[in-house]
Amino acid sequence: MGFFSAFVAFSVGACKSGSIEAGIFLAQSGLAAFVLRVKLNLLIWKSDEILHLLHAVCIYTTPDHKSYTMVTDKMKNFTTFITVLITISCFTCVHAVIISPFLGSEKALFFDIAFPLDYKNDEMAFWIAYVYLTLFAMVPAMNGMIFNVLMWYLLYSFALRYKLFEHQIANIGHCAFYQNLTTIEKNKLYCGDLTAAIRTHADSRKIAGQLEVFFSRIFITSFVTSGVGICGSLYCLIAFHRSTNVSAQLVLFAILLYSVFDIFMLTYFGNETKVSSDRFTYCLFKSNWTEMPQSTKKSGLIFGELLMHPYEIFVFKVYPLTLETFTKILKSAYSMFNILNNFK
Repeated sequence: MGFFSAFVAFSVGACKSGSIEAGIFLAQSGLAAFVLRVKLNLLIWKSDEILHLLHAVCIYTTPDHKSYTMVTDKMKNFTTFITVLITISCFTCVHAVIISPFLGSEKALFFDIAFPLDYKNDEMAFWIAYVYLTLFAMVPAMNGMIFNVLMWYLLYSFALRYKLFEHQIANIGHCAFYQNLTTIEKNKLYCGDLTAAIRTHADSRKIAGQLEVFFSRIFITSFVTSGVGICGSLYCLIAFHRSTNVSAQLVLFAILLYSVFDIFMLTYFGNETKVSSDRFTYCLFKSNWTEMPQSTKKSGLIFGELLMHPYEIFVFKVYPLTLETFTKILKSAYSMFNILNNFK
């Protein structure tokens, strides 16, 4: 309830602002805080489903040391990137809300929000508005980033699962080829590797369906709000490029950064999944399929026909999570920016 009142304060402040730039800035900040708070609520309400998905998607094994090293290195790079991004976001929020009111000659909030008390002229009212803004806007917004990180982590883990599946397909019959075994023993190894690959593929498709159902509405929300965020923050940054309000510029830059990376990470990891699924048939061709017994070879060819159809994660079965979708969103945001600029 407290956060809803904070969102109303941003919205009313945007409506009462004296200029379109200030109004867009307040609307941007309120929308960003609102979306992050909604995601934080989803993180709490859907905790059981998220834990189930984490267990299903992020736990996998591989006997190949190269595959293990590849996954470990990629996860380290992902962790480093997330740490840097969250550090920048937290620094921006802390500077804008907690530090900036005391940097000038007079204490003042850089958010010109609507508030029932006269916080611009009354000392006590200022401190009430200061604590109010910190508790109901900044803290929930910073915690809401956790949900974004979880979405990225789930999609990235699923993309890595498909990377491992590439190696698994390419290594079908690998052990049988380099060992002095009888024909019957080789046939068992071939059949075992092929059966394991078919089961892994079926399990991965099942997990992908669960991810698609759970995140479909969240993805479309991210697409819409991020497009609006990119458009509005670019417009305000250009409008405020000569402004001395460093805090406002930092917040706008943070919103722009968040909006771009929110959709880029989703579409990039979805695109990685599609690229990996495109390579499945090539990986099957790289395996020792020519050495398979005739009966196993037929099963391998049927499995290859199934792998010829690459998998894409769709939002509402309409928008695929690919870099092409990311480009379209950027173009739409730029079109909205031109409309705003012409309106000015």
